[in-house]
Amino acid sequence: MPHTRSDVSRPLSWIAHRSIPLRVNFVLIMALVATQACIASDVIQSEGVHSVFIHAEDNCRVDNDKTLVRCDQLPHRLRAAHIRSDEWISLYIDNAKYETVVKTLKLFRKAGFTNVDVFPPFNGTNLSSKVKRWIRLEVAGLQNHIFSMLLISTERFETWREEVLVVSEARYDVIDRFAQARIAQPDCISFKDFRMGPRDDNAIAISTHREGQNRACVLPTAASCEFLSDLLDISDVSWTPMEVLPIKHVRRELRCDVPAVHDVAALPNQPATLDRLFEWIRTEQKAALKDPLRVTEPPDIDLRPLLGVSRRELLKSLGLPDFCAIPEDVTCTKSTRLGYLFYPHKPSPSTDTGNGYTDAKVTFSEGWALELYTVDDVVKKASWVKRE
Repeated sequence: MPHTRSDVSRPLSWIAHRSIPLRVNFVLIMALVATQACIASDVIQSEGVHSVFIHAEDNCRVDNDKTLVRCDQLPHRLRAAHIRSDEWISLYIDNAKYETVVKTLKLFRKAGFTNVDVFPPFNGTNLSSKVKRWIRLEVAGLQNHIFSMLLISTERFETWREEVLVVSEARYDVIDRFAQARIAQPDCISFKDFRMGPRDDNAIAISTHREGQNRACVLPTAASCEFLSDLLDISDVSWTPMEVLPIKHVRRELRCDVPAVHDVAALPNQPATLDRLFEWIRTEQKAALKDPLRVTEPPDIDLRPLLGVSRRELLKSLGLPDFCAIPEDVTCTKSTRLGYLFYPHKPSPSTDTGNGYTDAKVTFSEGWALELYTVDDVVKKASWVKRE
């Protein structure tokens, strides 16, 4: 029977923040064995890094100070604590109202705080009640890394955890009927029953919202891959290559054995042209630089169209690279090795180490990069490389 969202909570997940230093990352990794409440109550602070927690009733807490302040007073509170506008701030928004998060971020920007990162919420974005219809696909199970999460809707809105597909009303109706029919099957169980039952491999949880009503359930492990394959095969939806990718990101978490027909480079009537490949690289890299969930494995995209491309055309289409070979020129435009990062990274402020030297570091979360090697200003090799 279908299950509502009101009497069950979603499985606890954890993530490692994409830009804070190593000591804080260690604390976040301990979320595997700690509860979400523990993380929210005690955070080890690194120099120049601060944490802001949004609580109920639009109240906020700064670092380990137990005193709550109104969220609209945050800029004043931070300045009173002598926190500079260029210091890093991690904003924790679990269970916070959507409107409060949006308003708080606007206040930070207006006050000139330039390095505010939203810590992706454990259970996904708490969507505004103004969003009338949505479908969420998430991975249920024992999470030992960042799991992908997908929202499908007819409206555009800000999220801080999920990838979002915005489709037309007609296409959404088809997808919604498909999801509702699957939720109605008796083998799709409640979150409560899933947590209490024996654990197998990870499974897909489906949640839907329409006309103020929520329905949710967890599919059996064996049926989860079939559900995603059937979703991709709905003929009346006609997924575009770019729409297929977020579904694939969720599918990868289950290690599904799905025919390669769903790969972007192998879709019917979608030849792997150079223009399409450039478009995919630009779109995915822009999203991946903000979202650590975007590229967790090397994308199975055919890179062969890049071979033989001139350096000039490459730089014109993709822009300046994120890194290059040594010796490097200032803009990396003359290097024989050009790299484009597909994960968040952020430079930290430079520090004077004395004797005329300056120490400038870049904080990375590990991820994948597209590396291109040129000979005589022509691309001879293109590959995905894991950077740690």
